[in-house]
Amino acid sequence: MFKMFIQGAPKSGAKFTILDVSETTTDPNVVNAKYRAEYNFNGRPVTNEISSVLTVEDGKVCKQVDSFDFPGWAAQTGGFMGWLLGGTSFAQSATRDKAKNRLEAFMKKDPDLAKALEIRH
Repeated sequence: MFKMFIQGAPKSGAKFTILDVSETTTDPNVVNAKYRAEYNFNGRPVTNEISSVLTVEDGKVCKQVDSFDFPGWAAQTGGFMGWLLGGTSFAQSATRDKAKNRLEAFMKKDPDLAKALEIRH
């Protein structure tokens, strides 16, 4: 997903700032990271601080799980309606499904990425 965001950076004006990176004490292949993403979404400026847990195999990230303040993000991206609905499970589920569909379409356009993912599944 990060590759998809990076490729869209020129259009959205995205800027990513790494705030912290640390190894976990329980698994040397797992890394915790915090970063800030700043970009435009539907013409609205967005600043989103994200906590990410990355699993690394053979020097490459094979799994990434992000968490962030969804209601805060929704308020920035959707204005009043985002603020109003951002805390609902419906909005979170719909956004997750839309992001998953965008990611799957992106991966189909990138044969190298699709092949790498097939090997891991």
